[in-house]
Amino acid sequence: EQLNPIVTWGKSAFVTPLEFSSDEFRTSNNIYRVVAAFDSTVVFRDLVEHAILDAGEFVEIALTRAEVVNTSRPASVAMFKKSAGPGTTGSALVSDPFMMMVPPAEQFLDSYRFVNVQAYLYRDDLTIDDKIYDEQWLNVVIPTVSVSSLILDGQPITSQFFQIGNSTYSWASVRMGDGVHEISADTTFGIYVYGYGEANSYGYIGGMAFRPLDIYPPEISGRTVCGVFSGSVVDSLLGDTRVMEVSVVPGSEQNVVFTLGAFAPPQAVVPFQAALIDPLEDGSVSLEARDQVLQSTRTTIIVPGFTVGPEGAGPDPNPVIRRRVLPIGQLRCDTLTLENYGGYSRTISVLRSSQGGDVTEPVLPYTIRPGERVDVVVCRTLNERGIQFDTLLIGDSCLTRTVLEVEFDVKDDDESPSITGKADACSTLIEVTIADDRPFDFGIESFAIIDSVLVNCIVSERSSNAMRAVFDIEIIDPFQDAIYGFVAIDSGGNANIQIDTIQGFTLAVNGEPGVFSIAGVEDIPLGTVFCDSIILTNYGFFDQVIYGVYMRGNVQFSLPQEQFTIVVPPGGSYPLEVCYEPFTSDTARDIDTLEFIFGCAVKRLEIQGTSKAVIYAGLTRCNVPVSAITLAIGEPLTLMPQPATNNVTIVLNQESAQMKVKVIDLQGALQIEYAYNGEATRSVRMDIRDIPAGTYGVVVVTETSTHSAMLVVQ
Repeated sequence: EQLNPIVTWGKSAFVTPLEFSSDEFRTSNNIYRVVAAFDSTVVFRDLVEHAILDAGEFVEIALTRAEVVNTSRPASVAMFKKSAGPGTTGSALVSDPFMMMVPPAEQFLDSYRFVNVQAYLYRDDLTIDDKIYDEQWLNVVIPTVSVSSLILDGQPITSQFFQIGNSTYSWASVRMGDGVHEISADTTFGIYVYGYGEANSYGYIGGMAFRPLDIYPPEISGRTVCGVFSGSVVDSLLGDTRVMEVSVVPGSEQNVVFTLGAFAPPQAVVPFQAALIDPLEDGSVSLEARDQVLQSTRTTIIVPGFTVGPEGAGPDPNPVIRRRVLPIGQLRCDTLTLENYGGYSRTISVLRSSQGGDVTEPVLPYTIRPGERVDVVVCRTLNERGIQFDTLLIGDSCLTRTVLEVEFDVKDDDESPSITGKADACSTLIEVTIADDRPFDFGIESFAIIDSVLVNCIVSERSSNAMRAVFDIEIIDPFQDAIYGFVAIDSGGNANIQIDTIQGFTLAVNGEPGVFSIAGVEDIPLGTVFCDSIILTNYGFFDQVIYGVYMRGNVQFSLPQEQFTIVVPPGGSYPLEVCYEPFTSDTARDIDTLEFIFGCAVKRLEIQGTSKAVIYAGLTRCNVPVSAITLAIGEPLTLMPQPATNNVTIVLNQESAQMKVKVIDLQGALQIEYAYNGEATRSVRMDIRDIPAGTYGVVVVTETSTHSAMLVVQ
């Protein structure tokens, strides 16, 4: 019952039923147990998979028939005899529990000397009263072809043998007598010896070879040095059967060349190498090794490459190319982002500039993990004018690669700082930047606001550093021009003085800037058009360009469109023509507003006009005096302006809350269809910029009437 060393465990065992005693209470089955020594041990019963065990795990199975127990890795098997149970009259029955270690077939012998044990009860020191064991047995397991060669105590065995499953082995149980016995055959075989007494029993194996067996598969090990994995396949422990085969798993070679050393199977140690093809990429290969008892090992060999390079470049060996213009004698720094594009951490121990630049980051040695990025900062001062070259090298103890090539054009700083301004959408806030940050610039030495030239603005500093300064210029009055000025000097002694003027809305109407109104035109007869001029004057430093003037109502008053675009030069003036066409005569004034827009600034001009009725007088054929007065123009539909360009205003003689408008060309094709629903009004504006120039008919349908007119589009 002592456990055997693992090196003697095998992978095949034969379990056989244990004979029942003549007086046994048969309430349950005997069992056998299989214990695994290694993980992932597969247990087969008569070649049928039964269980998978990890090291130290076991499975128990009822012992009801002879079976072949095979395992994928060495295992230990033991048979257990159950208890006989109590007798029916209270006496003890024959038999009792025992455990018997089952020898693996690999440890069978070809002969055994064994004892069917006996012990006695003595009445006194000399007189035997009774013996302990009444029934003795022997179980034999042997290859079927060798059954006839078995000799037990000098005689052939006459007991019947039975085949064990579908195997080539058979077994038999033999009733034995007490004492020492001998058994042999022309091949190796196994025996199980046991006996029963009253509430007693014993069981043991007849013996085994205790050969150290090959229980361990080959081992694959080695190490990588400079892109070459040097390893070996070893199967040299006590009991190992040596390496019979080493092969590469098909399709597993990735960026490596595999070389197998001298190999004459069976061999205890087989050397090999796996070398990277491209040292800038990782490589791998899967190996499988098998020993003589078909135990195999599969391992993937990883050969890390030097997988650190410029960000995004991967294993491309070409360096990043840059061109720089540097000021002579000035320190300049370059930054290059490196990344580890491989699957394994790499340590950078070499990081240097070919021209002696100072690598300030990172501090070496630096280990960069897979997927990690790191910025390398190289700073240099070049003291000779002209074209010069520098390279950045990185590497480890095995390999160095160029990751950056820089061409430097070394120059003096002979350009003054730049001063630029940028206005917002309303031209009321100007951002001025003073910069000396070109590649060859030395930086700003000083800068100042020229207070003596400031007009109509407030200057404030927003930010500044050695290379640039930013100012905000706020316009005080948008209706006046503004002036600002700066002086800047760089570290090379180059100066720049800049004075600039910001255009304001410097347009006066009839000599009055700001918000204004003029006396209107008076007593214009109904049905006539009166046009007059408003004098626009420019009191600023820049041309005032007027692309159009917005008229709020655009009903009685209108602006002839052909006079636009208007340019009023500094100090000059321009007569803006405005026309008045009254429709009704009453005591109220007609009023409209002109809006002149410049950026976000607006100037407004209110215009007014009055009309008078037209009186007609005469005699009839009977010399009867007759007079008539016109109080309103009866034309129900008016289009203004005529001709029109982008927009046309439709004017009715009475208010309407609903209008449907159609514009039709001379061939009758519909060009525009427009609908208005809202508050009651006499006029609506319609966009006509999408129709070509020409003459069109306009039809307006209201709730109560339909009107038409001709429209000319320029």
